[in-house]
Amino acid sequence: MFAGIRPREVCRITWGDIDLEENSITIRAICSKTGGVRQVEICPALKRLLTRNIDNRCDKKICPKNWRKKWREIREKSGFKEKWTQDVLRHTYASYHAKQFRDLPRLQLNMGHRDIALLRSRYVNMRGISSFEARAFFR
Repeated sequence: MFAGIRPREVCRITWGDIDLEENSITIRAICSKTGGVRQVEICPALKRLLTRNIDNRCDKKICPKNWRKKWREIREKSGFKEKWTQDVLRHTYASYHAKQFRDLPRLQLNMGHRDIALLRSRYVNMRGISSFEARAFFR
């Protein structure tokens, strides 16, 4: 949610793809939906989560064993069993990023899109998001 990375891409990322010094995550071609490589920014909120859970084994995946099952259980217990929208956390990230930073080219790079048109048509819905909420989201 704090990086806009697709769920299936997250499942393929290893701790070696995360650079806390540079505040970036590399989505390697083998991990990417589109087969391209991209760098994604690590915001302060995500950095705190990663720092608390870091594993120095570079080849170890960041998702725990049985992640898909655990993630499904989290959604079900939260009341989203039949209501979950695919990539809703990715869309949330895009909307909050657009509201906070007002920098679509930067967001485009993080999301891995070829052009900004896809962001404008599909992802960026800032309705109901205040500047305060957007700032808090990334902190």
